[in-house]
Amino acid sequence: MKSRLAMLALFCWTGAVLPSHGQDEYLTEGEISAVRDAQEPDKRMILWMDLAQRRIDAIKKAVATFKPESGRAIQSALDEYVHIMESLDSTMLDARDRRCPRV
Repeated sequence: MKSRLAMLALFCWTGAVLPSHGQDEYLTEGEISAVRDAQEPDKRMILWMDLAQRRIDAIKKAVATFKPESGRAIQSALDEYVHIMESLDSTMLDARDRRCPRV
């Protein structure tokens, strides 16, 4: 149980810091800057949801093209979507901990 709490705390802490090199893989420079600028958890959560919606829109566009290379674009967008949703989850956990610190 303590190891799970320690891992959860570590996960929350890493999500609260500025984007790392791992995030460079799924965020553009402009998106990294926007995440860096959105310091408040509520603004950052809205930003993550907007970024996730952009990936969903890219998937819809790629599906509609019926091109052979659209499969890779869909896989890439889905991978980015998963990373963004993990970042959203981390931001929500951080916001919850700030609001109601555990004793």
